[in-house]
Amino acid sequence: MKKILLVGMILLGISSSLNAHTLENYKKACRSEDVEACNRLGIMYYIGTDTKKNYSKAKQYFNIACTGGNTEACFSLGFMYYKGQGVKKNYSKAKKYFDKSCDNTTLNTRNTPACSILGFMYYKGQGVKKNYFKAKKYANRACKIGDAWACYILGIMYLEGKGVRQDYSKAKELFGKSCDLRYQKGCEQYAILNTIGY
Repeated sequence: MKKILLVGMILLGISSSLNAHTLENYKKACRSEDVEACNRLGIMYYIGTDTKKNYSKAKQYFNIACTGGNTEACFSLGFMYYKGQGVKKNYSKAKKYFDKSCDNTTLNTRNTPACSILGFMYYKGQGVKKNYFKAKKYANRACKIGDAWACYILGIMYLEGKGVRQDYSKAKELFGKSCDLRYQKGCEQYAILNTIGY
């Protein structure tokens, strides 16, 4: 038992020094304008991986990466403003960064959360004027790429007839897609529509 504990402690020490080395490597790469390294640093500070959680540093590195064109970093900055994490909650700033991220979302990047949240913001009128047509546009874009929550939002719009002609069959189809993508609320709505005959 003592040998196992000793080996575990040695491995933990090696792992810690490797992680510190990785953090320093990312910092060096970021200083050399590697936006992916800057984004990874932002994530490390945001989550507290291999370093202490520090929203201020996360924001700093996300900002460098976003300015350099990294759409994931733009999403992360938007999310920090949307939730008020390390910054004052500000839907206008969140929207600005979500726009940057969503505008560059493709099937290859799969960075759909920005589009989904934009759709939700327009649906609810969070920091923007409520606009069901824009909500549909953003949610539809994200749903087509495979975002379960976006498919769910679209399903709700068709169920309620907001921004679209009310269509229970289309709502059921979208809830089914959301469910297939493992979003539980989509499964629940699908089951309800199925039970009442749609």
